[in-house]
Amino acid sequence: MKSSLLIFMLLSLVAMPTKVIAAEFALLGAAAEEGDDRLRPAAGFHGSLDSTYFVRAWVYGRSFGPVTEKTILGGASRRLPAFGIKELSVGVGFCAMVEKTDIEYSDAPADNDSESRYNLGAILGLHYLIEPIPGIFATAGWESYIFAAGPGVIFLSTARKQMVSIGAGVKFK
Repeated sequence: MKSSLLIFMLLSLVAMPTKVIAAEFALLGAAAEEGDDRLRPAAGFHGSLDSTYFVRAWVYGRSFGPVTEKTILGGASRRLPAFGIKELSVGVGFCAMVEKTDIEYSDAPADNDSESRYNLGAILGLHYLIEPIPGIFATAGWESYIFAAGPGVIFLSTARKQMVSIGAGVKFK
């Protein structure tokens, strides 16, 4: 699961332009929502090698009773200007998701189960980035990750994940 996300992120970086104008790296915190109106805490990473393209990766999960859910999202987006405001941008791109569900019963190990799901999709986001101190930036954003819902695609249904995030990082010019 981790190796597939790493390969995806490396391919995303390779697809970016080779001329490095400015690099930015940030750690992010977010509230993840999966269509059930329940927010889950998520940790993320933001990286960019120029001012046009960026990658983000998210990890979150939850445990309840014998069930443990883990989700890893990774995506590459292009920044586009939004509403003529310098600090505001729209991000559009593609993403990959890995979900893993483990069910472990301590009193009935024969009933344990594990399932992994993989999906590709699209990203649409709105980001606000300010640089109050040269080389240090803060960011806030909303991103929606949209996926075909597996076999449900026959019925034209979709699955989605949303992130409302804040973060801070460094910028190298």
